[in-house]
Amino acid sequence: MITVVIIEDEPAVRKEISYLIQQEADTVLVGWSDHVQSAVKLIDEKQPDVVLMDIQLQDGTAFDLLKRLNLELQLKVGDFFMLPIYLFLAASLQSVWVSYSPEQN
Repeated sequence: MITVVIIEDEPAVRKEISYLIQQEADTVLVGWSDHVQSAVKLIDEKQPDVVLMDIQLQDGTAFDLLKRLNLELQLKVGDFFMLPIYLFLAASLQSVWVSYSPEQN
């Protein structure tokens, strides 16, 4: 079973993504958050296999969250996150695979 967390602040988009996840037999949504601060706690508690994340959130950006995850949960090995994180723009829902490095800022 693949566990998924959604980090998205638009309720309509979150609902659509949740619906799509529920259609997959081997995938389960274990939680969602709409803020950077609560997302760090959620990811730490649920330890999901995959995180689907909007780039722009109410209290920051996905890149702010990636920095916090690295600092607080030490999810990185070298320049790569051990947790698959997909960033997307809610307007287009086009997913991109991102390997984020703090040195890129």
